[in-house]
Amino acid sequence: MAVRVDQPVSPPRVSLWRRLSKRDTIPKIISSDLLRKSPTTEGMDTSKPTKLRRREARVYKDAPDASPARKASLQLPISTKTTSSPPLSSPISPASPSSPNIEKRPQIPTPQKPTTEPLPLQPETKQPPKPQKKEKVSILQVQRIHVPEARMKPRVVSLHRVLPNEIPTSPFPDSLQVRTVSWNVFLRPEQVYNLVMGYSPDNTDDKWFVYSQGPDKTGKLKVHFHRRWTGMKIAELFVVVDLKGEGAGTIVGVKWNGSAQTNLMDEDEAKYMVSTTCSWVLGVDLENGLFPAMQFE
Repeated sequence: MAVRVDQPVSPPRVSLWRRLSKRDTIPKIISSDLLRKSPTTEGMDTSKPTKLRRREARVYKDAPDASPARKASLQLPISTKTTSSPPLSSPISPASPSSPNIEKRPQIPTPQKPTTEPLPLQPETKQPPKPQKKEKVSILQVQRIHVPEARMKPRVVSLHRVLPNEIPTSPFPDSLQVRTVSWNVFLRPEQVYNLVMGYSPDNTDDKWFVYSQGPDKTGKLKVHFHRRWTGMKIAELFVVVDLKGEGAGTIVGVKWNGSAQTNLMDEDEAKYMVSTTCSWVLGVDLENGLFPAMQFE
């Protein structure tokens, strides 16, 4: 027994344009409000193909004024208006107390590149001459003096005692200008010995003739100073010798010729003359004399 099988009825053939237009009638699940149809398209014919217009530009244009719920649905950042901050376009008044002090940064000058162009010539201006300062000039004179380390020895050292009659001499003149003063000078034993021995000139350059008288039993000693050429008596020393001891002595006085023959020589000049003569001729340095000590090798 044969079974009859009916062929399936094929759907009516619809054109491709019809098929594509029917897809818009299929309900779609739309999660975003951007893809939903606007209420203005409800009365329109959906059988015809229409283009879907998005509202992104309109949404973003109206977004700042939208409500917070609308912004949350559009996934936009919610910003709250603050009344404390002024708008950017409003100028900041410097006199307002609430505005902070704005410090200006120092302007650093930009370095200029060196140029090789010649500078313009400036007109020369004659300056008035400056007054010259008067300089003080000080003149210093320097004189070099050579002082030997050790002085020369006397030319003649008497090995025997000088006698008064070796050279003709003359006493002090009978004048009131012959004066006597006290003098206190200590003498060592060797100095007393040189005064006792005296000095006799043997050269034409020598100027002095010195001899002594004494000492007597009391120790008194006189030393006479005469000029070698004229024999004129210039000075006389009074010495007291310690005969009981080692032979030291002391000059107790000096007598000199202060007349016109010696140009009215005073006391200081007389002591200076006796000190220099004793030091140079006899090798006796008077401690309290006016002439520095002489050293002999």
